[in-house]
Amino acid sequence: TAKMLDYQDGASRSVRIAASVGSGTLEQQISIEIKDLTGNYPTVTSASFADGEEMPRDFGADNGNKSPDLDIADVPANTQTMALTMKDLDDGNSIHWSVWNIPKTKTTFNKGGSFQQGVVEGNSDFGGAGYTGPFPPTKHRYETTIYFLDGTVDLQPTLYAQLPTKLV
Repeated sequence: TAKMLDYQDGASRSVRIAASVGSGTLEQQISIEIKDLTGNYPTVTSASFADGEEMPRDFGADNGNKSPDLDIADVPANTQTMALTMKDLDDGNSIHWSVWNIPKTKTTFNKGGSFQQGVVEGNSDFGGAGYTGPFPPTKHRYETTIYFLDGTVDLQPTLYAQLPTKLV
């Protein structure tokens, strides 16, 4: 869409997506439900580094490979579970970390911490399940995103790349 969707204009939208493949065309219509935000916008912070700063070496794959500490504030009231992704924006959006079915009450992630049963740590683009820290030869930009969900995600760890499509 070219403009931000406004809840006041209605709670749902339909979008038609069409793509050409060879001589054929694939077309699908999807519905988007817009939910009103009540309260404050959620924030994600880390005690180890600020937004836009370089990630400290202890979080790197070649120096400890510990997942970062994160704090989530103002989780939306209708949240049932959360999902998390960490992407390298300078390496084709490669995925370094993907986690889903995180309980809404899990708002603190300790450095190098683990998750309770039922939480799924997906594979990364660099190996098996769990966190794979940065290891570029030059500075890269990383984006950590928290998704606030109204249910759980049924996805095997090896299918981690499908996570964003499972969230819509």
